[in-house]
Amino acid sequence: TMKMNMEMKPGGSMVESKGPGSAKALLGNRFVMFETETEMMGMKGGAIQIMGYDRRFNKYFLFGIDFMGTYYIISEGTYDKETKIITLDGTDEWPMKDGTTMKMPFKMQFFMDKPEGYVFKVLFPDQDGTMYTMVEGTATPR
Repeated sequence: TMKMNMEMKPGGSMVESKGPGSAKALLGNRFVMFETETEMMGMKGGAIQIMGYDRRFNKYFLFGIDFMGTYYIISEGTYDKETKIITLDGTDEWPMKDGTTMKMPFKMQFFMDKPEGYVFKVLFPDQDGTMYTMVEGTATPR
């Protein structure tokens, strides 16, 4: 299940969509690939994300691409054993009409405390810097 904040602001209305997804171990169980498919407001959507742990830097990382764009995202971060949340930080670049780009920091959180699956959120800052949920997904096993 995916929910997207269509107003792009804190407390904005979330539009929900559902679709299949899968998780697959890669390269000797060193990485996990998540693949999702959705349809929202008559438009196809989906994403592929590869997550791993880099022992050189003691950080988790994620590389992601999605159906809506022709760009990729990269984020990295840590796992909190007490809250069972992986928090990854990244920077997205949005092209502006004047030819410049606006850098937009974001956070991805994976809530790993659910025995029935996991929840992830993508958070962006509001104008005052307060983080708000832009995307929320729930993955449950079949």
